[in-house]
Amino acid sequence: PLLAGAIQSFFLPFTVLISAGAEGARHLKQTLADHRALAEQPGPHASDCHYYVTDTTDNFSRLATIFLGRTVKGFVEQVVIDE
Repeated sequence: PLLAGAIQSFFLPFTVLISAGAEGARHLKQTLADHRALAEQPGPHASDCHYYVTDTTDNFSRLATIFLGRTVKGFVEQVVIDE
C-alpha cells in the first residue's frame, strides 16, 4: 500500500494494481457480516486489544497506525516464535 502510488504512476496505463490485503479484508468483512459477527463501531473495550509482535515494540503503534489507517492503542508484547 505504501508504494502503490509510485508503482501505479510508473506503469500507467498498462497495469491495474490489486491489493491482496485489501481484497482479503473485503472478503473477511463480508463473511463476518454474513454471520452477524461484524462490529459496527469499535466498542467501549477497543483499547483492550492485545498485539503480539515478533519485532520490537518501540515503533509498533506508530507503524501500525500508518498501515491500519487508524490510531492503535492497547497492550503490545514482543513474542519469540521458535522453529
